[in-house]
Amino acid sequence: MHNISRALALGLFVFTLMSAAQQALAQQYPVKSIRLVVGSPAGGGTDLIARLTAEKLRDALKQPVVIDNRPGAGNMIASKLVAEAPADGYTLVVQGMSSTVTPSLYRSVPYNPNDLQGVSPLMSFPFVIVVNPKVPAANLKEFTDYLKTNAAKLNVASAGGTTTVTAELFSQMVGAKLRYIPYNGSAPALLSVIGGETQVLFSDLPSAFQHVKSGALRGIVISGDKRSPQAPEIPTAKESGMPEFVVLSWYGLFAPTKTPAAAVNLLNATLKSSMVQPDVVKRLASMGGEPFTDTVKNFNDMYHADLDRWKRVIKQGNMPLVD
Repeated sequence: MHNISRALALGLFVFTLMSAAQQALAQQYPVKSIRLVVGSPAGGGTDLIARLTAEKLRDALKQPVVIDNRPGAGNMIASKLVAEAPADGYTLVVQGMSSTVTPSLYRSVPYNPNDLQGVSPLMSFPFVIVVNPKVPAANLKEFTDYLKTNAAKLNVASAGGTTTVTAELFSQMVGAKLRYIPYNGSAPALLSVIGGETQVLFSDLPSAFQHVKSGALRGIVISGDKRSPQAPEIPTAKESGMPEFVVLSWYGLFAPTKTPAAAVNLLNATLKSSMVQPDVVKRLASMGGEPFTDTVKNFNDMYHADLDRWKRVIKQGNMPLVD
């Protein structure tokens, strides 16, 4: 009994020390500049949200936040750099939904996705199925009926990994094999649908909604669980009879795994309040998105669920891997 009491006392002492250490870190962090790595060039979508994040962290934490653009290899250069950085809260990375696709879509991945942990989500937006106006479908039922009987004649534009896996998920749900035509980014993919070279694109909403509003493209459904303020006239797949087709693209802040919880929680709390400020909401809307906030645990659960989902979709669709 004496040994048990001594063990309990020792455990309580260690716990107290750890709690004190975490509280001390929370009071001390940050004491120097934070490096925010971005896997895209200056001016790109990831860079814009990273600069907004850096601005808000700088204002709240009273320390410099330095943007470090490391484009290339599907953002994997930036992810690798941060995954291998010291886990002290001073080297962070902004990455998006693509970070849950590339580990299964690329033949060789230079880092382990589990070496990064989610700190805070930042922004989200749905995908939208857009078609050339000549496609005889105005709603989801008409589109799926047309797809099932005409899939062999349709060319589906692919603007990259996230649009392709979203399209592949949809094709597996409806049981129609799609033929993808790759394009180097959203702009040429959208132009191909507008011009009739391809007929369908599963696009991120920010890239497509102006073309839908102009009438150059027809929006069938969005993949969110609620209508988007940017295109409220387009119904969700959920309300159109396909509740399982919910896919959100997102951006979030990540740190090396094992970064102290006190630093992670401070960053999460700071961004949770910052991302819903009126000026931020307005700037995110101009990018076609909405604020996305959640707890550290929920964000990490979503990150790992997305890793598992896209791995399953890519394997089931026998999608060709990228070298």
